[in-house]
Amino acid sequence: PIFVTKPAPGLVEAAIGDLQLSLYVAPPGQQRVLVLQTSLQVAMDVVPALNQGKLQITLNGRPTIKTDVNQTMIPLNQVAIENLVDFLVPPVLQLLVGSWSGFPLPTHPAFNPSNVDFLRDGPGQDFLTIKGDL
Repeated sequence: PIFVTKPAPGLVEAAIGDLQLSLYVAPPGQQRVLVLQTSLQVAMDVVPALNQGKLQITLNGRPTIKTDVNQTMIPLNQVAIENLVDFLVPPVLQLLVGSWSGFPLPTHPAFNPSNVDFLRDGPGQDFLTIKGDL
């Protein structure tokens, strides 16, 4: 993934350049067969937060998806498939991000950060600074 800082409210843009999505059919007792293979480009605005020592993210708005069909087993309308995937994947990503409990940060029992804030920093405003009280 690639992370780019931007002005609030979606403080960070997260992007995945080439995510492969493949659909297989696996009849009982037979080899699985590739039915559809697509490449996805995903971009979403995320808002970081610190909660009980875990770095959590929430989505700000709907993710943007760009799909390209790479391979199909049968001749299908590729534009229709791309539109369908572009429509179905954003809600799935929103559910996945919502169910993620967070990334635990290194902690020490004597320190409990509070008033944590995330902001853009650096000469090019391309750093993400996390500041707070201990």
